[in-house]
Amino acid sequence: MAETAVTDLDLPPGVRLDPRRGRGGGQYVILTCPVCGREIRCLLSRYLAMKRQGRVLRACSLTCSSIMRRKLREASGNRRHVDEVDEDLPPWVRLDAYRGPGGGRYVIVTCVVCGRETRLRISEFRSRERKGFTPRTCSRECAWVLRRELLQEKKDEDKRIKQRPPRLKNLPLTYDPKALGVYDGTIRQTIRVGRRYIVGDGVSFHCWTGKPYRSKWSFRTPYMELTEVIPITLYPGGIEINGDFKPWSQLDDLARLDGIDPPTGEALGEVLNEMHRIPDDGMEAQILRW
Repeated sequence: MAETAVTDLDLPPGVRLDPRRGRGGGQYVILTCPVCGREIRCLLSRYLAMKRQGRVLRACSLTCSSIMRRKLREASGNRRHVDEVDEDLPPWVRLDAYRGPGGGRYVIVTCVVCGRETRLRISEFRSRERKGFTPRTCSRECAWVLRRELLQEKKDEDKRIKQRPPRLKNLPLTYDPKALGVYDGTIRQTIRVGRRYIVGDGVSFHCWTGKPYRSKWSFRTPYMELTEVIPITLYPGGIEINGDFKPWSQLDDLARLDGIDPPTGEALGEVLNEMHRIPDDGMEAQILRW
């Protein structure tokens, strides 16, 4: 088909003949980009050659061409429906109601650390999700904070699930009125500073013939299994047990079980304050019973 025989009726919508000819008398066509509306001028012979080869010139640039292909794929149903995309998003991600300049879909990621919202292309979000790096934060600083929190939670969970196996402990007795009762089995409680013991540990007590840590042992008990371990906090004026603070005057029963002489809470407070320098903000301790 000759170029001179081509009319506007023979051209597809969006393409028309340019009434102006080139310097050599060549005929041109004007194409209107269906994406951005920009008009481009193309030589008619080139346009017809591309049409015969099956490569119809439609868009003004590579960017508009990619946008057109994406729209065609969406229209043909190759991509999932928007509602289906919205359903499988994490709780901190939602689909943006506004599309991009080319009709692309976006998601809004709410930072789980500071709450700031970040707009992200859904294709980039899915790519990171497939690689195992689902976006959760807005910046590198927030990512570090989240990572530290997750590591601490994992350590706490592992510590809670995987408790250490029971151990055998040798404990000294430096309070003389209590030594004989522990030896004959009438006293089955002691208060120790720290949080080193768990239920199931075996404890053995010993005492000295003279100065503690400078003389021979006078006796040593066999290992006895701990049946109860109560975490407490010591204060100069009392003890906090299970979140309830009790002054020394209300701890007579605890002093009696611990072999304090006389068996009063005030005497227990004097013994503990004499053995340890208890700070005003408290000192962690445990009540051990076997």
